[in-house]
Amino acid sequence: MAQKLARSEQEYKELYNQAQVALFRSRLSDGKLHECNHAMALLFGYKDKEECLAHYSPAAHHADPARCDELLKRLKKGKTVTGFHFEIIRCNGKRAWVAVTCKLDAERGYIEGFEVDITAAKVLTKTEKQILELIMQGKCNKETARILCRSIRTIEDHRSRIMRKLSAENMVELVQIAQSLNCPYEMRPKKPRKQDL
Repeated sequence: MAQKLARSEQEYKELYNQAQVALFRSRLSDGKLHECNHAMALLFGYKDKEECLAHYSPAAHHADPARCDELLKRLKKGKTVTGFHFEIIRCNGKRAWVAVTCKLDAERGYIEGFEVDITAAKVLTKTEKQILELIMQGKCNKETARILCRSIRTIEDHRSRIMRKLSAENMVELVQIAQSLNCPYEMRPKKPRKQDL
């Protein structure tokens, strides 16, 4: 029985740490992380969970402390909050937007939940989202221009703005950032339509 329980606990830890969504448990007293997974560490720019647990602090990573206060106020009022948006500052100083869903366990003194990177959905225009989707499908500027009935120069300008907004230094980095984002459905790569071929 003890062996089964130990194996079950180990499987749960592996599942938690390998989850693609950023999971966390933070102390109510100071906001420091009590537990997190690898995805949470990457979201804030840490190399791994251990580094994140050792160095994360709300003061260093939250662009607007008033939003943290608002989140706490809502949690104390209703015990759970879904899809609360706030801007974060990563370790490298780059900013991003996240949506947090969490619950308060006042008795044990912690908040636990998950965070999703919504930067693309928050900062990109509808056209930029369409272009990013086409980039993720491997379309070049010429193909994208044809599909969206725009000039190649316009597409190049949009790509530059997308890269700036998502803090990407080059196209490889842009694709990596886009792949790591939990984008809304309309931004996920889709199969090309017949008229796009």
